[in-house]
Amino acid sequence: MPEKARCCLGNIADIESISKVCDEENIPLLIDNAHGAYLAFLNENIHPINLGASMCCDSAHKTLPCLTGGAYLHVAEKAKIYCKNAREHLSLFASTSPSYLILQSLDLCNSYINENYPQKLSQTRKKISELKKELRSNGFELSGNEPLKIIIDCNKYGYDGRKVHEYLFAEGVSCEYSDRQYIVLMFSAQNSNEDYSKLTKTLLSLKKMPSIKNEAPFMPKETVALTTPRRALFSKRETLPVSDAENRICADPSVACPPAVPIVTSGELITKEHIKLMYYYGIERISVIM
Repeated sequence: MPEKARCCLGNIADIESISKVCDEENIPLLIDNAHGAYLAFLNENIHPINLGASMCCDSAHKTLPCLTGGAYLHVAEKAKIYCKNAREHLSLFASTSPSYLILQSLDLCNSYINENYPQKLSQTRKKISELKKELRSNGFELSGNEPLKIIIDCNKYGYDGRKVHEYLFAEGVSCEYSDRQYIVLMFSAQNSNEDYSKLTKTLLSLKKMPSIKNEAPFMPKETVALTTPRRALFSKRETLPVSDAENRICADPSVACPPAVPIVTSGELITKEHIKLMYYYGIERISVIM
């Protein structure tokens, strides 16, 4: 499964236990907390920094009211030694022309957080909990433990997740993610009561069908590298339908949902097993060495 799919399916890693292992080995734990900027404001603070991470990057625009691209970099007290070089290292990647609109939206977001946000978040969790209860009572199977997500196993309800995504979108509901099996619904404290009503009505309008079996093919245990990634990336290439790519060498990897772990990467031989996985994840074309 692509790595982004694993993250999106509402699973929170055991940061506290991982951080203890890292501390024992004197290794800083860095967390990409893209979907969890709100975690510090729950009744129980489960933000990665509070659970022992050394550094954590929060994508404010995912769950907080901020322009796309707005994010925070948090450095724990135990890792303050890194603060000396953090700004210098950030300058290696940052633009010399930053977006002051994004920076201003982060400032406004900070003001919003200070205006009873924990209370709003608590009310949001209650609404999500009630919605989950209603969906389960109507035969939907849910998974994941992230507070602001609802993950529905559409196969168990008799549907392809991508088809349900399309149906919801046509009714004015946008999913965070979907694949053959799941849809992921992501909420925030800004969702209105009308949003919940529309979502509930739309989902319950789907008639439950016999469950379908739609298991992902297994990833090959071994891959064969026939050349280096550099040589593959700079070689002459052509783009083919994946059905025609068996026994060819991958030039440039394709992924279903970037960023993700590629099924086959530059310089590796493409096999039948790889092609089955590509079909499963909706990858239709791939670049190969000529």
